[in-house]
Amino acid sequence: MTHENTIPAALALEGLGGPGALDARGGFAVAADAGYRGIAFATNHKELNPDELGPSARRHVKSLLATKGLAVESVRVAVPRGQAGGGLSEAATIDRTLENARKGMLLARELGVRTVAMHVGDLTRLAGAAGGTGLPEGTVISALRELAQQADAAGLTLALSAEGAEAFARILKGVDFDRAKVNLDGARLIGAGEDALKVAEEFHGEIGQFTADDAVRAGSKVRAALLGEGQLPLEALMEILREQGFSGPLVVDVRDLPDGIAGARHAAAVLAGILRRSSRG
Repeated sequence: MTHENTIPAALALEGLGGPGALDARGGFAVAADAGYRGIAFATNHKELNPDELGPSARRHVKSLLATKGLAVESVRVAVPRGQAGGGLSEAATIDRTLENARKGMLLARELGVRTVAMHVGDLTRLAGAAGGTGLPEGTVISALRELAQQADAAGLTLALSAEGAEAFARILKGVDFDRAKVNLDGARLIGAGEDALKVAEEFHGEIGQFTADDAVRAGSKVRAALLGEGQLPLEALMEILREQGFSGPLVVDVRDLPDGIAGARHAAAVLAGILRRSSRG
């Protein structure tokens, strides 16, 4: 059953149920029962990945979600890790990342999803940076420009995240495609020691997705936290996004929490409270 006051957010299915992760149907039920409007999933999901989800299965997923009042709001590209940041930032992982992204965009288009999210990699480790062993910045720009062109042709928004805000801003400017946007990822920003409010202001008008996850950083150590109980200035951040006219998707990510289901329910309650206060103000 769905809540009367559904929150305009999507629940990422990864991490639900801890080590014994729920199947897709179970994840849909958790999202609906907690009051989420939609779901998000990655291209390496056991049941929902592009290679396993054939045409008839895709129709079935859409039908099943509709019965629960849900929709897919974001498809997340599975990005392989590497020694120099993974993703598009190093030679060992760039080809697999591009292939995963292409498959993710095709799946998103066929499911009627408007946003594909992807982590670019650690841009502080690119060639040319101090001690950098990754690819040159120009190679990353070329790869992203190719993906942005494909996203533009498919009518999709490509929501990107990366470590290294300064290099990321340069790369986005080099890509220069309207549909290449920023995925503002709370926990990643905390882990990188970035000021989330400052980043949100710097990328004004360029934010295509907000991933609501929280964390606590102490020195070089980072641990996941329940949404609203870490170092993410969640309410202030959402107010900035509201003032900027941000329209989503807002994706709750619980994959690093010990109890993903409890974390999903907690996040839904926190977001509902913030949205109520915002509507009164």
